[in-house]
Amino acid sequence: MGVVVFLAYLTGGLCLGEVHPFSRYPMYSNFPNWAYVFYLTNQHDSVIPAQSLQFSSNQLGHMYYGICKKNGIPVGDGKETAQALSKAGEEILRLIAERNKERSPLHKTIKLKRKFFSLNADSTLNCIITTLGEKHW
Repeated sequence: MGVVVFLAYLTGGLCLGEVHPFSRYPMYSNFPNWAYVFYLTNQHDSVIPAQSLQFSSNQLGHMYYGICKKNGIPVGDGKETAQALSKAGEEILRLIAERNKERSPLHKTIKLKRKFFSLNADSTLNCIITTLGEKHW
């Protein structure tokens, strides 16, 4: 049985070429030493579940990367400028407000925040919190 599976895999690799799972390069061969986490808070800086505003928490990150790509903003490792962060934050908050325009606001103020985690060469973990924007209802 094992020989049959191996031969099928080998044949697939030869016929299909460089496509997953036949690629010679592992999908996760290199992990960056930084990560972003996006979340929402209210006027008291208490975390607001994204679901309460008809979003999932991972959509905030996807919107951020999409907006940055659309506007030619370099992303990653904390290299975004304050102006770029503000522009992306305003756009995300506009989209949140648009999706919730028919609902009465649950919070007077919504803030979009980003945690930037980075790992130094000596394995020290850094965390920088930045407010990307604020929306008042």
